[in-house]
Amino acid sequence: MILNLLGHGQMVHNWVNTQYDPSEATEDSFVDLLVLNGGVKSIHEIQEYIGSAKEVSTVQVDIAFLRNGYLSSVHKILADSSESINEFAYSIGTESYRHHWISIFNFGVRKDTVRDEIYYGDQRDWQIGADSLAFDADSNIVYFRNKRDEVYTTYDKFGRKVKDSIPANPTLMAHEISYKYSKKKIIKMVFYMDQVIEIKTTYKLDEIGNWTKCTIKSNGRIKNAVLRREITYFD
Repeated sequence: MILNLLGHGQMVHNWVNTQYDPSEATEDSFVDLLVLNGGVKSIHEIQEYIGSAKEVSTVQVDIAFLRNGYLSSVHKILADSSESINEFAYSIGTESYRHHWISIFNFGVRKDTVRDEIYYGDQRDWQIGADSLAFDADSNIVYFRNKRDEVYTTYDKFGRKVKDSIPANPTLMAHEISYKYSKKKIIKMVFYMDQVIEIKTTYKLDEIGNWTKCTIKSNGRIKNAVLRREITYFD
């Protein structure tokens, strides 16, 4: 029993270890959707954002996966009822896939924003789109540079990410991201030194090591939030 508890506490959470890209910090990263523990079939996510006047806006996201871990679709409904639909189709026997994207605005009125794009290579290679990389002796990425953005990463002896350090550049504030692990949760702290902004994110974990509840609290102007996930796994 003790060995089992220790083993779970030392689990490498793939969605945490994904290389952080500062340029996408405020965007939806498909890499974060792709890199999960175990064979995830689908996710239904409810995101509640809490404003300064305690008003709550709700976003719903439905994500479907194929058995190989690739995305099948991502459907997001925003608080104003506008939607985005991302669908992915794969070419058999090749490394190419098509990304079909639709936006629906103004309370259900569909706009002419259908876009088809063709990509090549493994989806999971998106996280390695860097100008330069450096690895440690255990093949962990310890340095990442994309244009002007640099990230210095450290890991513990179990291979779990414990810190990302991001220096300032003309378009980016210096900040640090740290992670602390326990059996049932992960605590992520983001600290912007210049403006003394601190963001604490607490993840509640399931038995596979994926988060099912995420609570975000900030001492700055960033909205607080509570995100809940229903995760379905392949048999």
